[in-house]
Amino acid sequence: MSHLMDSITPVGNGTGRGDAPVTIRTARLDDAAGLLRLMRAVDDETPFMIYAKGERSLSVEDTRNLLVEAGLVRGLALFVAQVGPELAGYTLAVSGGLARTRHCVRISALAVRRRWWRQGLGRAMLANVEQWARGMGAQRLELETMAANDAAQGLYESMGFAVEGRRRRAFLVAGAWMDALVMGKLLED
Repeated sequence: MSHLMDSITPVGNGTGRGDAPVTIRTARLDDAAGLLRLMRAVDDETPFMIYAKGERSLSVEDTRNLLVEAGLVRGLALFVAQVGPELAGYTLAVSGGLARTRHCVRISALAVRRRWWRQGLGRAMLANVEQWARGMGAQRLELETMAANDAAQGLYESMGFAVEGRRRRAFLVAGAWMDALVMGKLLED
């Protein structure tokens, strides 16, 4: 079963960007530089990433090593959303490695460049991770999102996730405390 979703056309927003086909695929070694640029750009564009603007200290070589690890470790996946030649989003998912947690897949990151927000990329990437998780035999997806990130929470809820808990003062963003919402989705057969 393939976990790649080819030729997804996101809904346009009047800018003409909706006409470009989107490919959700496993990140490759030759994506390292572009992926690092994408990660840093997203960190700079939104307060809802764990890294603050300019804080991500990875090098291209570090990113390449992450991609090698993702390719070698069963249960670790790094996917990118590519629009034309541009990397527009990424997601990182990890399945539990122990007998008691193997049924869980944690979505550690889901990020989209601002110019591609509300075009269907986040939804497509989340659906891709779910398909991958089902292929791994997972029974549960879980993630955390910053409580103030209404757009992300709305997306996750529309995809069947429910709020399962709240971690108070989990983040300090621009001098203000922000809670984290713990969300989960049970994968029915």
